[in-house]
Amino acid sequence: MKKAFVMIVFILTTISLFGFNSHKKLNDEEALNMVSNNLNNRYHLINELDNDYNKGKINDKEFYNQEMSIYENEMKSYSEKSLKNIKDDNLKSTIVQVSQGLEFQIKSTEFAMKGDYEQTMLYHEEAFKICYPAIIKLKNNYNATLADEYINNLEETMKIYNKNK
Repeated sequence: MKKAFVMIVFILTTISLFGFNSHKKLNDEEALNMVSNNLNNRYHLINELDNDYNKGKINDKEFYNQEMSIYENEMKSYSEKSLKNIKDDNLKSTIVQVSQGLEFQIKSTEFAMKGDYEQTMLYHEEAFKICYPAIIKLKNNYNATLADEYINNLEETMKIYNKNK
């Protein structure tokens, strides 16, 4: 199962990277499609990873290494050059917010790998505070094609977050 998961991650990453070349300058529609695909892929890959971890198929180290790989592969598509041709400044800044949230998630995972769970949670919370509004904006203002279960999960997480503030 672990090999199958790694192969799925590799295939999706390859499709993402070559389908949306990080060096290609994307127009507004292409950029919106790219970020939508990235978010949906991340959601599905992380869910699969969580399932494998919860079933005991992978240990902490394998989990964090694979999680980091998912985030780093996605991050490659958010180059400044690839976003240069976006005409809608609000769309561009929203995509940059998603990228910034992803940077915080990468830092969160780095701290988790070191066993510093206090910093892990701080960076995870920052990632969520940056990314959540951007993702909802992409969905509501730009009709981004995002999986319903992904949006539902985000909304539930936001409710819990606001309740615990």
